[in-house]
Amino acid sequence: MNGHADPHDDALLDELRALGRTADPLPERVVFAAQESLSWRTIDAELAELTYDSVLDDDRLALVRGHQAGRLLTFSTPALTIEVQVTNNGSDRRLVGQLVPAQAAVLVLRHAGGTSEVEVDADGRFRTEPVPAGPLALSCRLGDGPDDPTVQAEWVTL
Repeated sequence: MNGHADPHDDALLDELRALGRTADPLPERVVFAAQESLSWRTIDAELAELTYDSVLDDDRLALVRGHQAGRLLTFSTPALTIEVQVTNNGSDRRLVGQLVPAQAAVLVLRHAGGTSEVEVDADGRFRTEPVPAGPLALSCRLGDGPDDPTVQAEWVTL
């Protein structure tokens, strides 16, 4: 082999890529999540790590089998915890949760249906309107000013 790519190989690869896009395209939700994950990266936002997901907690699931308690998620930073309970209603999800420590804020949800905002009351509680199942990102604006901190949670699939 001479180290140069064969033009026939390039043509074959192009045909295989086209066939893959036609016969087995990426699901729309995967493309959406990839695009949105890049658009939400900001230098000023602190990333809240997913520290608890009840779907991954086998002991808890064993105790409540047959009981629809909903999914519990916890996102954490050193200064803020976002606790969320997710309930299913067909293809929609509703989120109820709280911020710890309690404080007023605005919770921004990015999902397949677009973007929505929810007011968090002074006790740190919030409840969302239904959002579509699929990828979801939470962002929490902790103040009204442009220099107030924002906490960005990891993307999850509901």
